[in-house]
Amino acid sequence: FPERRKDPFDNGYRVMLVYRRALEAIYSGTTSIRAVGEAHNADIDVRNAIRKGMLAGPRLFSAGQALSATGGHGHNSVGCLEADGVEGFRRAAREQLRAGADLVKICLTGGIGTPGEKPADKQMADDEVAAVVEVAHTAHKLVASHTGGVNPVKDCVRLGVDCIEHGYAFDDEAAEMMAKAGTYLVPTLCVTQELDYMRRHGVQEWMLSKAKAAAVEHLASIRRAVAAGVTLATGTDLLPSDPVDGTVATIREAELLVEAGLSPLAAMQAATHNGD
Repeated sequence: FPERRKDPFDNGYRVMLVYRRALEAIYSGTTSIRAVGEAHNADIDVRNAIRKGMLAGPRLFSAGQALSATGGHGHNSVGCLEADGVEGFRRAAREQLRAGADLVKICLTGGIGTPGEKPADKQMADDEVAAVVEVAHTAHKLVASHTGGVNPVKDCVRLGVDCIEHGYAFDDEAAEMMAKAGTYLVPTLCVTQELDYMRRHGVQEWMLSKAKAAAVEHLASIRRAVAAGVTLATGTDLLPSDPVDGTVATIREAELLVEAGLSPLAAMQAATHNGD
């Protein structure tokens, strides 16, 4: 996440890079990847080539570009598409489906990777979220939402969002709502618990500070989710093959889920069965 949007790759090189990362993932043991924010349909192109048997690789599922409000989370990333209002978000969701997206991703709140915002800042209106949910569900697709904060998490459940990404902070009531509704949660604990990884990769100080500030409550919130029986799935926000704390990101995330209260078997289920 640069401070300002910039695209360092041309499309041809990007496709080759995506395929290289896909191969690295499967070589390190990750056989399925869900990408929730990409540029220029490169992930979709690679997915199509793998599905057609042109290339060997993991199962790949793409949301296309993540949808965010103008100036909202991810506006500094080429993997996000800004929109406003019911009609704007409805059209943006349809554009992703037209491109072949397997699901739709929204950025309901602020986060760690964009400057000038907090993870609990709500940036989309309820009617905008509802419009995306309607478009996706009508097409038999799921909606994943980048979300932090107690009330935004509850709003996601109430509005029919299928999966919450990160869940940086929420209370027992929100956890119980998720469990009752069957809302999935992908904690991405590596984002806040593996600061040494971020430092090694030259992450800016403002981003490190935000991750550090969110770390304690993030882990505590995921423990609430485990206690409430929320269905967890494994995602990292890092490359699955990235070296992290003596292993690779996907395995490290599973270890962190055990630290959050899952049994080793349940953590393996979160990394396999729950993601199907």
